[in-house]
Amino acid sequence: MFFRIILFLLFASTTTFAKDVVTIGTFPYPPYHTEEGGFLNDFYEAIFKAVNTKVKFVHLPLRRSEVSFLKGKVDLFSSHVLISRDNINLTDRLDILKFSPSFFFLKTKGDFTNLKSLKDFVCGVIQNTPYTKLYEANSIKLNYLKDPETLVKMTILERITAFESTFLTGVNYIQKNKMVSKFDYFVFDVLSSGPASLKSNEKGVELLGLVDKGYKLIVENGELINILEKYWGSRNIPRAILPHDLKHLGVDQPVLKMIPLSI
Repeated sequence: MFFRIILFLLFASTTTFAKDVVTIGTFPYPPYHTEEGGFLNDFYEAIFKAVNTKVKFVHLPLRRSEVSFLKGKVDLFSSHVLISRDNINLTDRLDILKFSPSFFFLKTKGDFTNLKSLKDFVCGVIQNTPYTKLYEANSIKLNYLKDPETLVKMTILERITAFESTFLTGVNYIQKNKMVSKFDYFVFDVLSSGPASLKSNEKGVELLGLVDKGYKLIVENGELINILEKYWGSRNIPRAILPHDLKHLGVDQPVLKMIPLSI
């Protein structure tokens, strides 16, 4: 009888632990995700901590991370905008983040100010970019590459004219290569994103509801601003990426030298 009780307690504790841990698929896109952590890791950890839930990250190359998510090996995919167009309809999605998609280029390559100015130039873009149709409409020649680091290297080697990146990622890599004075950029959009769950996941909608609840809590308690300032610098967060209630805490244009190197 005692042995049966012990087995029951062990099973119950294991089941409870597994039930309370949410797994999130991530991919190399510093400073948002690395094997060691990143902005989105901090963001989701704060969200789930606010609703008393543990979180575990499963870090894989982008395509493998998407496949892992589609096979149900993780509960959530961290940024739905990087799910391929063929699979996006299989998901439920939540928009709680905003990014500033940009193009970065060496000043010696030209003076580019918008997508039209990149017509007929070869530009590097991330696999699964959500902007393929927009780029094609502007006659930009595309070279699909696996991660931001490769995009930057190819630009420095002048194999491509410019590279696509979120503003924060591009600035970090340019700082890392000590080439801030040699690069220029333009921001061409404000992109909303957030986690995705599979429609086939019975608890997917519930999980997204939990994320939404936790997000509202970290907006209210100031933790969201703390996380953003860790990566953008104190009082240097772009107003465009902040939720409406916090826009008064942002700036119209961040100062590049105030952005901490976080990759």
